Amino acid sequence: MIGRFFLSSGLHMWKQIWVALLLLVSAQCLAANEYRTQLSSTEREANSALLSQGLAQVLVQLTGDRAIVEQPLVKKALATPENYLASSSSDQREAQVIWQFGYSASQLDTLLKETKQGYWGGVRAPVLVWLVVDNGSERRIIWDQDSSDYDQLLRQAAQHLAVPVQMPIGDLDDAMAISVPDIWGGFSQPIATASERYQAKSVLVIKARQAGHQPLQAQWQLWNMPASRMGGQSASISGQGMVGADGALADVFTQVVQYHAKLNAPKEIDPQATQSTGLALRVYQIHNSKDYFELERMLKSLTSVAQVKLRNITGDYADVELKLLSGEDQFYQDLLNDGRVQKKALPKAPAVVVTTPKKDPEQALTTVDKMQYKADSATETPVQAVQKPEVVTPTMGYFWQPNQDS
Repeated sequence: MIGRFFLSSGLHMWKQIWVALLLLVSAQCLAANEYRTQLSSTEREANSALLSQGLAQVLVQLTGDRAIVEQPLVKKALATPENYLASSSSDQREAQVIWQFGYSASQLDTLLKETKQGYWGGVRAPVLVWLVVDNGSERRIIWDQDSSDYDQLLRQAAQHLAVPVQMPIGDLDDAMAISVPDIWGGFSQPIATASERYQAKSVLVIKARQAGHQPLQAQWQLWNMPASRMGGQSASISGQGMVGADGALADVFTQVVQYHAKLNAPKEIDPQATQSTGLALRVYQIHNSKDYFELERMLKSLTSVAQVKLRNITGDYADVELKLLSGEDQFYQDLLNDGRVQKKALPKAPAVVVTTPKKDPEQALTTVDKMQYKADSATETPVQAVQKPEVVTPTMGYFWQPNQDS
């Protein structure tokens, strides 16, 4: 097994800092207000053709679909790429100029919505990648900064689709938590346990085979959920990287982007199909409008949700009405797998005891009436007490915690 095994306890702090730096660098691949890309060219000026090439590359990165450039509205945008440009910079490297272009996220969001094309926008959370390579004689895990070419191949493939990735560092903690058979077999529990330290919000497992000089072939599984929820769960999606001009690993990341784009694709809503699948949901810890709009966007992104309608915001919770495209069980699974809503115990309200003094029914009667009352009571048939329906107070609730991964 190739890796760096830090055996000294004095280096434990540095390992934690290294993991934190991996998270920070990976998370900054896409800015919230710009979609960025990099091009290599001999051009020293950012002409229209170069800007159009960069814009086309960004659109493919957002959708995972090379055919997006054939859409009529997209063709029109590619003819005037400067209208979408937000920033540009360049770096001279010998005969090549490395261009960095940033395109307006809000304008491209609008463009893609007009085309009714699903896309993976916004700031992308890093994907933790467990890559095992079988070269015909052995299988081994590829760690971060591995001395082989596979680490570089994977990063190039991910960068091509603007997918921020983390690679496990391969220290003693990793070696104790997971093995090659765990990853090759796709066993979610050990993979989840080893992934939690990286605060992973999604985990990609790739099994690659390469015999001699043959092209690399790859099978993959994606758990699109926090690592803390993976144990015992089936993969969200799986597939096979097809051998093509850009390689099997590039095809894996293309399919990952397509998966996320499909999740965010405009939903065709049939009013008749959703008429009887309404669901009321109360979410706590909604303190302001920003919290609510983030919650609303998250709910709309779930594949099981067709519509979201606000009913009420009171105190620190929001009541929403949902129209579902699936059963309630599937919705709740999708909700919790996202990681930003947690199901927790509700705080118990203090018990209030109200006592009423008992009254003697004979107190208000005259002497004659009392005699008649006692006679009637002796012969009266007992009346069965009416049972009031039991009121069930919910003990669990759903809490908005966008900064948590579990």
